Amino acid sequence: LEGAPAWSLPRLRFLARGSGLPGDDPTGRAPVEVAWLLVPEDAARSRLARLVRIAAPESPAGSLRDDRVLRAMLRDGLGLTVLDGVAWARFEAEERDGSRAARSRVVADQPFDFPVRLHLALERVTGNGRRKPATLDSEIGANPAPAILRGTAPIAMPELALVDREWVKLTGRWPVPNFAVRGERDSAVAPHAAGAVVYLPEASSARFLIPAQGRRLP
Repeated sequence: LEGAPAWSLPRLRFLARGSGLPGDDPTGRAPVEVAWLLVPEDAARSRLARLVRIAAPESPAGSLRDDRVLRAMLRDGLGLTVLDGVAWARFEAEERDGSRAARSRVVADQPFDFPVRLHLALERVTGNGRRKPATLDSEIGANPAPAILRGTAPIAMPELALVDREWVKLTGRWPVPNFAVRGERDSAVAPHAAGAVVYLPEASSARFLIPAQGRRLP
């Protein structure tokens, strides 16, 4: 994680009952801290990441809210990789008024209001799209332009593609899509050489309801 860009570390942390997590707390008595985060597969050469789950009984010696503790646990191999090849992910909390935000915090000493739902959107590169990704047939500049792709056609063209470290919005069809909008998702616009890898991720999403619409029950 040293030197990893901030985009690669969205995270979700929460406290759960150990009785519901026997693999993390065999006694079933301790509260368990759980964190989900993205860890770069290779921060120097790729923007793909692993979705990792880390859990540990709550301890005054160190909390998962401390990034140093998370890094130490990852270095020690204590994280569980749930998915690899993740190109992009976003957690969002939905409040009762319908608003959604990427940041949400429930104060520990006044845990009365919780989000109504949690939303997860994720884009992943798998299979041949990972082993033999599409490549650019010729160099392209930094402006919107058509591109010729080589490789195996995806089942469906995604709305966004990852070229080197730049996200671009696609229109048109395989194998000659148009790079219609450059520098999406706050990525840096840049020219790309012939042979540059073009990841075409598959998108999925899920939402998780919070009991009692986020209100704490007596």
